[in-house]
Amino acid sequence: MALPVGAPAHERPAPAAGAAAGAEVAIGVVQELVFGPLIVFGLGGVAVSIPGGYAARLTPLSPSDADDMIRSLPGAPLLFGQGARPADSGALADILVRVSRLADDLPEVAELDLSPVITRSDGVCATGARVRVTAAEHTDPFLRRLR
Repeated sequence: MALPVGAPAHERPAPAAGAAAGAEVAIGVVQELVFGPLIVFGLGGVAVSIPGGYAARLTPLSPSDADDMIRSLPGAPLLFGQGARPADSGALADILVRVSRLADDLPEVAELDLSPVITRSDGVCATGARVRVTAAEHTDPFLRRLR
């Protein structure tokens, strides 16, 4: 559900109960024409301005790939207790693997944006989502065609 920035309060989705405490991250999917689905992960909120503050990988992700993505961020210490309680890295890796599987299984998902995803010591909670669905085309981008 995409709403304009200035949407009236009664049209905005209500935040999930208890989701307020924790670091914010963003998880996204983009269907790359040549390589297929690309998973993007990065810090959200005020930490989004950290240079190089995101990681991207092609699907499918294994749990160790997801863990590498999480720990490769320059702002990863913010997730693991610097200034707050540490995030549940297992739950964060699990949501990355699940989003990767969704992107692999459903090529119709052209874009997916989970933001913000609140990370806490007892799990993660996606409080915002945007999805763009298109007809899946299985074509070779390098195949020449007559017009």
